Amino acid sequence: MVLLHKNEPWFSFVHGDVTGDVIAMSAAELREKGPHLLPGINLDYDPMPVLRVLKTPQLWILGKEDIEAPYFETYRRLVALKKDGQPISIVVYPDAEHGLYAFEVKGEERLSTQQPASLQRLFTHFAQTQRIESTYDDARVVR
Repeated sequence: MVLLHKNEPWFSFVHGDVTGDVIAMSAAELREKGPHLLPGINLDYDPMPVLRVLKTPQLWILGKEDIEAPYFETYRRLVALKKDGQPISIVVYPDAEHGLYAFEVKGEERLSTQQPASLQRLFTHFAQTQRIESTYDDARVVR
């Protein structure tokens, strides 16, 4: 496996839940061992019953270009919860991926570039007020 960032100073610190194992495996090993990396974890867990009863204001920030956790189904469920009265605020950055980074495509890979300039303002404002403002860069805001 070609590790694009293997010479970066932070790379040796990548361990994560299963990340360290995954990046050390060849593609063939990953196909064979990958399905067994999370034994005992219910991958069919349904978060909706918990989300339906929460009364705490929630801020959900999604990247529309997320391929790790594709945004649309999460967005659809959050909007439905919001319509049912749950205290949910949603901000969708249209050009961001999973870590809320913009990216460039090089061949078949995405190279993260930067996070939206308004992200820190969004975090801070919500933490202080439990509300969101009307605009954050080019993001879609659902109050």
